[in-house]
Amino acid sequence: MVRIAGLIPEAAIAPNRERVYGILEDAGVWQDGRWVVDDERGENHKPGKFHWLAPTKHLPMRRIRDCAKSGPFQAMFAADALSAAKDLAGERLSANKPPESGAAEAFSRPQLLFTPPGARHWFVPNTIWHVDVPRLGEAGAPGVQIFILLDDIPPGGGATLVLAGSHRLLNDRVRRSRDVKKSLKRRPYFQHLMGPRPQDRDPSDGTHTDPDSARLLNQPGHDGDIPLQVVEMDGHAGDAYITDLRLLHTVAPNASPRPRLMATQRLPYPDIVDKLDDAHAELRRKRKRNGSASSRPANL
Repeated sequence: MVRIAGLIPEAAIAPNRERVYGILEDAGVWQDGRWVVDDERGENHKPGKFHWLAPTKHLPMRRIRDCAKSGPFQAMFAADALSAAKDLAGERLSANKPPESGAAEAFSRPQLLFTPPGARHWFVPNTIWHVDVPRLGEAGAPGVQIFILLDDIPPGGGATLVLAGSHRLLNDRVRRSRDVKKSLKRRPYFQHLMGPRPQDRDPSDGTHTDPDSARLLNQPGHDGDIPLQVVEMDGHAGDAYITDLRLLHTVAPNASPRPRLMATQRLPYPDIVDKLDDAHAELRRKRKRNGSASSRPANL
């Protein structure tokens, strides 16, 4: 993964940020530059699997997500962003055009990533770690993903977490996301990352980050000879991150006073689009046979 500070001009960022905040103002949850929604869970609330994520049922999430369909939103991924992606991913990406149909078409649409504030403190979650695309074996890297910060996001502000180095693991054959995770959880580093940890305990040193999460962020780990590092995609409006699509990543708590606003688009290589469609179709068939649906929150 690569971070490019200030890649996207403020003139391209501002209309999209202002549109989201306008929706939040219309809904009455953003007033005079601050978040005014009370936590509706109450003292008798029983914690659920994702209780550390602020609830969104009172928010106009459809209108917020639909911001990604606008021309100004999609324009952010042209010019500078696309040029930077091509420089990093090679000429193989230069012929890339959005797929016209199938799972890969939906997969490659620009998206708005939104996390409301409300977490009591910040930590590295041990759950929801996943990959968006199956491992494709000898086909190699499926493409890249661009993340753009629409607003300043401080440490602990809900930015997506990625595990740098994880794209180098388990590329020997085709594997689904759940198979990747199942295999990795048997290994020492991932037993700690994805295993039980006291992540709900408030920090005792006056900070907003528990000591265990600070170690995961600041002390590199390894799997064999492959270095691994949890990275928080924080930064300033206009900063961009470009990542290998195979990286493990997860949603994070937002312990800041502002919502997390990021834009993202996946750019699959044109010659692997059919392989992605086949893989996603097979996943849908298996879910249908099993009668199950994913419980993972959207917009990571």
